[in-house]
Amino acid sequence: MNPDPLLPFVAFFALAGVFFGIVLIRRGFVNLKTRRFVESLPASRIRSMALGAVEVNGVIGPGLEVPDPVYQRPCVYYGLTVEHRVLTIEDGSFTHKWITLLDEGSGLRPFWLADPTAQTLVWAPDAELRHVANHNFTCGFFGSLFGSSAELEFVRRVKKQRVFMRRVQLNLQVLRPGTPLFVVGCAVTPASFKPPDVKFTDALREAAALDRGRVIVRGDGPFVIARSMPQVTEQRASMFMHVAGAALVIASLLVLAFFWHVDMR
Repeated sequence: MNPDPLLPFVAFFALAGVFFGIVLIRRGFVNLKTRRFVESLPASRIRSMALGAVEVNGVIGPGLEVPDPVYQRPCVYYGLTVEHRVLTIEDGSFTHKWITLLDEGSGLRPFWLADPTAQTLVWAPDAELRHVANHNFTCGFFGSLFGSSAELEFVRRVKKQRVFMRRVQLNLQVLRPGTPLFVVGCAVTPASFKPPDVKFTDALREAAALDRGRVIVRGDGPFVIARSMPQVTEQRASMFMHVAGAALVIASLLVLAFFWHVDMR
């Protein structure tokens, strides 16, 4: 009986499928736990929110922004990628492949969240971000010759050339002041919060000086920044993860069992 040389490769991918299926199932349960937590928590106004777990609706206020690299407009978060398409040879045939030229981001920064009653500081670096605005830009040869835009000028600076023939795509994710947000976290007093990064101590002092000053941070429960409450309590995502994860685990085990049975014959 000679072992099938394909069996190690099949076993590797099948085990990888089982692993990723379990990850999907676990993620589905985490989403389910977050949804139930949010549904059981009453919404609060910023001025009257108590210490502990809170959920608030508001808009991002000014004061702690940085300019995004493309439009130079203020934001409290950005993530940027620039890719270009190149022609390569794989397995003796020509194919196109996207190569990353630039991949950078600001990371989540603390920001002010305001509603009609007051404002509070959200210590966002520890949060799960579920909502950003996406700006996509794609350009080829003719667009580079005759186009004129902030995105095109930025791509030209990245490529360090005035005219390019290869197709280029840019994706910018941003979170700007004035954006409505739904935040679930834990409200604490600024004096009791000791962040690992001392870069924003002035913002903490400003929050402490406010009437009933609070900072929303990560507590024992979820810490989520989303577009609205339905985005957090939506059930289909959890159900999809459970079904997809279970299907991936079962399919991977069946493939592994089939090849093992064939190999043992």
